Amino acid sequence: STQSTWAAILIIISLIPPAVGYFRPAVHTPDLVFTLLLEGIPCASALWSLCEVEGMLAATRERADFEIDQTTTLLENIFPSDVAHKLKHAIYTKSSSIHICEHYPMVPIMFADIVGFTQLSSLVEPEQLVSALNDVFSAFDYICLRNKVEKIKTIGDCYMSIAIHDTPDAATRLVRAAANMLAVSPIHKIGECAIGLRIGIHSGPVVAGVIGYTKFCYDFWGSTVNLASRLESSGVPGQIQVSRATADFLDSEFPCIYRDTAPLKGAGLCERFLVELPDDQPSYADICDVPFDIQTDSPVGPNVRNPLTTPPRTGSPYPFD
Repeated sequence: STQSTWAAILIIISLIPPAVGYFRPAVHTPDLVFTLLLEGIPCASALWSLCEVEGMLAATRERADFEIDQTTTLLENIFPSDVAHKLKHAIYTKSSSIHICEHYPMVPIMFADIVGFTQLSSLVEPEQLVSALNDVFSAFDYICLRNKVEKIKTIGDCYMSIAIHDTPDAATRLVRAAANMLAVSPIHKIGECAIGLRIGIHSGPVVAGVIGYTKFCYDFWGSTVNLASRLESSGVPGQIQVSRATADFLDSEFPCIYRDTAPLKGAGLCERFLVELPDDQPSYADICDVPFDIQTDSPVGPNVRNPLTTPPRTGSPYPFD
């Protein structure tokens, strides 16, 4: 290789100064020549060493840039992009404390829970259970990205998401995502039983932030979160239950039917509505196999399959309410 050739040349050149010093008394050569030979060659060797160091530094910089890109990708996969940027800045500046707190005056929050999960989980091995949850929640991740909805976290068999973008159609986008989840969930199975969902959505003010010093988690707090959770737990399997605050924000795409007014734990009396889903619900293929790139948030070429979901599977109706 080139580097080996240069190394051999340098070894040979390094033998010249001792030889010149040995023969100098018998050779009448101007001192300038001896100076060049005795001092110039070591300088050339030093310059070569500097070139090697520069090459190593360039490789180190390239590796550091790669690691930064990997870190950024990981943070943005865990947190919303603006929160990820703040966390990255705090990490790189070695901030002694990371304090991220935001207030949203009006956002819709959704909880989707698997119906009869406790009973279903006893029917399969732990590895099968985790695989099934990964299948269905990966499909939900994809649905959230398509509808510009933020996944917040999973809590056991419960999936929490929120539409934090300050746009008039935020509630509609979240309900559309919920409807897509209802459409694809029965295709996924735990054991031999199809997965069913119970979904609750409420809109209101929330506080969001990252707390703690290790194992960071982006979370939301406030009575809005509590009421959304209560709407889910008191909901109807296979349907989306919403509060008055959410129903008032929905457009004609999702009309709501008044269910009742009932007391909910920690929230008092609450008007409950069921979203009337259209008869022509999109199919599994329409939702999960459309040409759509989840990384660039844009459509791509034809016949591109969503890698996050499993192939469509048939299953029996969920047996537990």
